[in-house]
Amino acid sequence: MLRPGSLAWLLCPLMCFHSGAAFAQKSPPPSEKISAAEVLKRHTAAMGGEDALRNLQTLQVQGDLAWRPSTSRTFGDMHFYYKAPNRDVFRLDSAAHGITAIGHSDGKPFEESTKPAERVEWLSGVAIGAMEMSCLATIEWAYEQNYTHIELVAVTPIDGQWTYGLRFTSKYGDQQLRFYDASSFRLVRMVMQQRIGLEGKPADSAYSVETTFSDYDTSSGIPFPGRFTMKDVHGILYMEIKKVRRDEHLEDSLFTKTF
Repeated sequence: MLRPGSLAWLLCPLMCFHSGAAFAQKSPPPSEKISAAEVLKRHTAAMGGEDALRNLQTLQVQGDLAWRPSTSRTFGDMHFYYKAPNRDVFRLDSAAHGITAIGHSDGKPFEESTKPAERVEWLSGVAIGAMEMSCLATIEWAYEQNYTHIELVAVTPIDGQWTYGLRFTSKYGDQQLRFYDASSFRLVRMVMQQRIGLEGKPADSAYSVETTFSDYDTSSGIPFPGRFTMKDVHGILYMEIKKVRRDEHLEDSLFTKTF
């Protein structure tokens, strides 16, 4: 059986122009000379400011996963929980497969399932860990804790809007691309490489996973995407967000193995 190996976020060189909209873009690209650090500074400001993100104690996100947008027929419910400074968990709840959870407790990764023999490891080729990372990226701000190098590598249009593409290199050597709207500086896309292999064996192949963030909502006090559209070679998966709540009490047991 195929299963995800470590989720290694590697650079795919042509992904800078993956949107396919480059030839249809009519407005000129931004003329401002800008650095990666300035892009991230403006992105942080667009997310409410560094103080707002630093002071975020907890975040609860509830939604569902489906293969079509805005449909009542879903695969299951999703919950993302974050507790400062370094605990988070993504939980997928399916009537047929039980609960699958993956996250970090005090910075250390963990995963568990209520039905290990029937656990869901991915949907439409998108690993549960990739969903967790996509949620976590929306509230990230202390980049120096996780990355050794961040550089501006592209100015490219996505869905008719110019974006700045930044390449992130983690402390573990893994890489990913993030694209920020050149006007609003909100995160609009993230591109990762997902490695897979036979169960119990090292990962021996990889493919790209592309997450587009849209329909931002500010009702929680921090802008958060209302929809995550996740694409890979297998198809498209939609994560529709229903509720976002911040700074409410979360039990520590959410971030440890309890099943």
